[in-house]
Amino acid sequence: MNTNLPKFHSLDIEYNDHGCFTAAAPETEFLSVDLYTSTEGFIYLGVKVCQDRAVRWQYWIKTIKPGDRLKFKYDGKNDDHGKSIDKIEELNRPDEIYTLPDGSLRLGLDVHFMKSDDRPETVRLSHPKDGGFTVMLANIPRDHARVWAIAGNETEVWSWQLEDLYPNDWIEFTVVETDWCDPFPNVRRLEQS
Repeated sequence: MNTNLPKFHSLDIEYNDHGCFTAAAPETEFLSVDLYTSTEGFIYLGVKVCQDRAVRWQYWIKTIKPGDRLKFKYDGKNDDHGKSIDKIEELNRPDEIYTLPDGSLRLGLDVHFMKSDDRPETVRLSHPKDGGFTVMLANIPRDHARVWAIAGNETEVWSWQLEDLYPNDWIEFTVVETDWCDPFPNVRRLEQS
């Protein structure tokens, strides 16, 4: 048995009822995912695979809307079934139109994950009025993946580090229209000029 084979980190992605799509990077490199609100009214998903410390490959879905679901599994058993990460872009819906209803509703994410003590947890993430949010997942610490959220507008910035993901851990996001979210642990007011 050759024990000198390179080691990889992987991220399996399910989008609605499609997938698994597997992204992989050498152990010394990193994978990252950005999930963020866009000016077009959708949520964007960007998956980046790095090589030689630079982004080598990027994959996008730019038409994520309420009702859509994304699930990420870190360093799980590879069940790619030949559907590599580059196929995920085929799930874009170029003719799709979405506008948020008038009123106090904004886009949010219902986030489902397992706590470190194996208890299921659900939180709702969103953003302040007239703002946006980004959720990031990356294996920058090298032995696990970190998940954090940043939301804000012109007057405040919210941040929240969610549970870290270790091999076989998962986190799931369901896109919702909402007028509330769970309180972010860190809120910083911005100085107005």
